Amino acid sequence: MNLLNKTEVAMKLHMTTQTFLRHLRLDWTDFPESFPLTNSSNAQRVWIEPDIDDWVLKKRQDYLKSHKE
Repeated sequence: MNLLNKTEVAMKLHMTTQTFLRHLRLDWTDFPESFPLTNSSNAQRVWIEPDIDDWVLKKRQDYLKSHKE
């Protein structure tokens, strides 16, 4: 299980970090939740890589279904 920071997630999604954070804030209500690495209030937040992979796969399948019809 790999943990990814916001820059690594953005690279995996082929976008800039700023674009990723904007989408996360505005569009993606179903995006996997991040979690803090420590208990401090300014802790770095990370995502679990398989959760990101599953989300991308689902989005691709939804896209293909919508364009197949």
